[in-house]
Amino acid sequence: MTEPVEGTRMSALEFTLKKWSAWSPGLESRRHWQEWAAGEREPGVEGVPDLPELKPMFRRRLSPLSRMALRVAMDLRPEQGVASVFASRYGEMSRTLELLRTIVSGESVSPTAFGLSVHNAVSGLYTIGSKDRHASTAIAAAESTFMAGVMEAAAWLGSGAQEQVLLVYYDEPLPASYQQFADGREYACAVGMLLSRDGDGPKFRISSAGPRAARTDEPQAITWLRHLLQGTGQFELGLAGTGWHWQRHG
Repeated sequence: MTEPVEGTRMSALEFTLKKWSAWSPGLESRRHWQEWAAGEREPGVEGVPDLPELKPMFRRRLSPLSRMALRVAMDLRPEQGVASVFASRYGEMSRTLELLRTIVSGESVSPTAFGLSVHNAVSGLYTIGSKDRHASTAIAAAESTFMAGVMEAAAWLGSGAQEQVLLVYYDEPLPASYQQFADGREYACAVGMLLSRDGDGPKFRISSAGPRAARTDEPQAITWLRHLLQGTGQFELGLAGTGWHWQRHG
């Protein structure tokens, strides 16, 4: 963290982006994402990533959503491990819906199914699958989930508690039963960032943009990735009534 931004209560957040990774059906490599950012490719609908570094019995427990999140996390994780933040607006909503249907039908709920439906399930799966004992947390903050994850990770760096932090945003479209509540374009995707206090890589400074920042009709993580790949020097991520100004150096 640095000095408070004039006229706001939030201090500016600063960090270095060491690495990034993303995965979505049909967008499975850096080249695919570059083509997407240039308007030459669109996300697909079906598909799950491979996770050959995890044991087959462990992989069988994973949903398509958790597979995407873990693929990105494993791509970015340093060999010695790292503290992590997992941010998802809806989490394992499809699993949760199946549990609710099980309860309504009068059947017994599987403890394993319940354990894999909670919001920090992916965080736990990551620490188990990678054997990483560093601190890990899970975050949900409605439309602002991505920015909440960024602020959590950057605050860890700014406090001096961590030298590097892994941030993974992951989500998928709501199940058909809940589509009436969707309020924008939804992606099945995972977007990851390995953040550092310093070192090589693009450097970002985030400050409050006040009420002027326009809301986007897509997840904030997708908007952020588009700006990153297009090399935008300054941009804003916002919702109705608030927003954040990003400034990039390098």
